[in-house]
Amino acid sequence: MKRRLTWLLLLAPLFACTQLPEYEAPKQVHWLDQQWSPALWTQFYHTAQGTEIMPYAWFLALEQPKIPLTVVGEVGRFSDNRYLARFGFLPDRVDAKENPDGLPVGFAKDTRFRDPNTGNARTVVGFTCAVCHTGQLNVRDAKGDLVGIRIDGGAAMTDLQTFEGELAKAVIFTKYIPGRFGRFASRVLGAGHSDAAQDALRAEFNAFIEKGLAENKLVKSHKIYPNPPGFGRVDALNRISNQVFGFQLATENLRAADAPVAYPHIWETSWFNFVQYNGSVPNPLLRNIGEALGVKTPIALTDAAKRFTSAVHVDNLREMERWLAGAEPYKGLHSPKWPEQYLGKIDKALASTGERLYARHCASSHLPVQAQLIDDLKSPEPRFWTGKTDAGQRLLDVPLIDLDRVGTDPQQARGFATRKANTGPLGWGETLAGVALDSVTRETALRYFRDNNIPESEWLGWSGGQKVGGQQARVKEAYKSRPLSGIWATPPYLHNGSIPTLHDLLVPASERPGKFFLGSKSYDVRKLGYESGQFKGGFEYDTQITGNSNAGHEFDNRKAPGVVGPKLSDAERAALLEFLKTL
Repeated sequence: MKRRLTWLLLLAPLFACTQLPEYEAPKQVHWLDQQWSPALWTQFYHTAQGTEIMPYAWFLALEQPKIPLTVVGEVGRFSDNRYLARFGFLPDRVDAKENPDGLPVGFAKDTRFRDPNTGNARTVVGFTCAVCHTGQLNVRDAKGDLVGIRIDGGAAMTDLQTFEGELAKAVIFTKYIPGRFGRFASRVLGAGHSDAAQDALRAEFNAFIEKGLAENKLVKSHKIYPNPPGFGRVDALNRISNQVFGFQLATENLRAADAPVAYPHIWETSWFNFVQYNGSVPNPLLRNIGEALGVKTPIALTDAAKRFTSAVHVDNLREMERWLAGAEPYKGLHSPKWPEQYLGKIDKALASTGERLYARHCASSHLPVQAQLIDDLKSPEPRFWTGKTDAGQRLLDVPLIDLDRVGTDPQQARGFATRKANTGPLGWGETLAGVALDSVTRETALRYFRDNNIPESEWLGWSGGQKVGGQQARVKEAYKSRPLSGIWATPPYLHNGSIPTLHDLLVPASERPGKFFLGSKSYDVRKLGYESGQFKGGFEYDTQITGNSNAGHEFDNRKAPGVVGPKLSDAERAALLEFLKTL
């Protein structure tokens, strides 16, 4: 009895049940024609990039962090598709090669993982690019059945932070709740395993827990997450800097991740001259390496002999970028077209009126629509494709809009422009974290090329036609204004996801919802965005929190920073929304 009381006291803080959204499986899921084959969808969903959540067999063996009435009884597996769907992950089918255990979109079985610091190889489960960049819009059909519309390359509605918290809870429960570790060991090691094998597994499991607890202590002591990201958001650049310069180099470099941004859609992105919301990163390979490092891909930084070796699968990143980009602009992943068969027919007359309003009020801030950009690319002297790769391929010059003009929350851009890092053994002194990160990703790519005997003549082909170490990252207090292709399919809006629908984007800031809920994939075909009323397990988005402001990019009759056009009538808004469906 005394032993049971002891572990009950240890687990008491964890007993509070995290409220997750209920999951209703769509009766059907429809993929739109975005120039990808079903085989390519599956590859993108499950191709490993070198990230590590935990050993793969452990992930399959863990039970959900629930306490059954009998306390010691078995509960469902953590890896169950329906359970993971409650964090927003999209269930997926079994594929013998790419997804042998039927994990959701965004999870990979990585059989090539090798820790650069220890040299140890193991099979792990990790996140793929698709975990943040695959969307789905759910609607009811005429029969009332739920139908999913898949948006490849779109913004995911996943909650990675809550997932990580519940996974940590599942691990702790496995250690302390009687009977749970024994079941875990049998699944990992197989029936009839030896006591010695189980003891070795327990030691490894305990070391994993201690490492996680140490990291969690740092997260709390440095107050890393003062602004919880919730569904569909992550403070990407701060997260990457914390992982690289804080957890893997020196804890003095840890900073608050207080500027979560919405996951961006990624069609056309390969052909931008600069990416990230603040238009900071030019090279696609280095951008992808940075993303992988931000999702806990280990890298060796302190050991001079191993420095810049990493677990990043640079070869896989190259392939994924080729799938996205295609051989030339608009030959890779294409933006989705409004599916009238599922979302209703477009009123062409109303859309024509909206097009004229768009030309009057919006065109000066945004690049032209896709058809015009394609025509411009064919021109002897393009107006918009003014950048060039080192291989001579045209790049789309995506305009940057100063913070004072756009008026949206400045936290992400200003934080990136001012954050510094002490690079210690790397030898670059104290410098802007964004500049140092550019150097880390460049050196990581170069180390990979040299270690894998890739001739310098082939490097351009690996990095999207741009020299590794060519154009450097830039630091500006501004946000880029990207093309609006497929904009109807990419809620929520503004860089920080502070506006749930396009309708709300077209009203004065004073009329926008100050609080709303994220986590539902239910699509509002009238307002063009997610339904955002309160529901069980939804994440409450509060626009009064620093980093969450929904101000700026507003249409109003007053003169102020962030007012980009006059106040629109209901009829004008309806016409503009109808036109935006056509993009």
